[in-house]
Amino acid sequence: CIRDSMYHIAFLVAYCSFLYKLYPIVDNALKRNTPLFEASNKKNYIVKNVIKAFSLALLFIMSFLCLNGWDNSSIRTFAIIYVSNDIMGIFMCEHLPTSTRIHHTTSIMFLMGALTIDFQTSHVAQMLFYFTYASAIAFPVNLYLGLRLCYQDHPPWLVQLRDLSKYLYASVCLVSWTYQLCTLKWVYHELLYCIMISFVVFDDIVLMRWLFSK
Repeated sequence: CIRDSMYHIAFLVAYCSFLYKLYPIVDNALKRNTPLFEASNKKNYIVKNVIKAFSLALLFIMSFLCLNGWDNSSIRTFAIIYVSNDIMGIFMCEHLPTSTRIHHTTSIMFLMGALTIDFQTSHVAQMLFYFTYASAIAFPVNLYLGLRLCYQDHPPWLVQLRDLSKYLYASVCLVSWTYQLCTLKWVYHELLYCIMISFVVFDDIVLMRWLFSK
């Protein structure tokens, strides 16, 4: 209904504003606690990934506590938290890879659909939920992407984070993609969903290949 739509739009604006205020706070924390951050020319890229990692971790944990069935309002609120990081990444980071920009743009388009579609009755919406939930499980990847640029010689804990990230990411993607293919009904609107999700999958493959080359 219109009332729910207005609430979610207001929440989207408020949460993006919150993230905008959070950027300098995380920036200052990284300056104080990591050796190379202050000299980096990718500060906002680092900050974006650190914030996204903690946001995804929070969503992953809260999903066990707050989601009850296919409650549209709760899922849309979670979707806004998820995609707001991508929205801010587009605006705050000048040198994002093209595949990542396409990934973020696709996420925004999916959010627009999620704010109107009924998760209780739409199979596509439920497939999208599981796809994004799998992405949230892989939150260590974003943490590694950010922190790797803050240290010249990776300390042991960062090497361990890298190894955890690549094997977790590969496992999550394999399970997620298999689920998507096995539950696909091969009708027009689901094939359109597949075309859109392929842009995200392509970025996943690019990132996975890069992680396994390290």
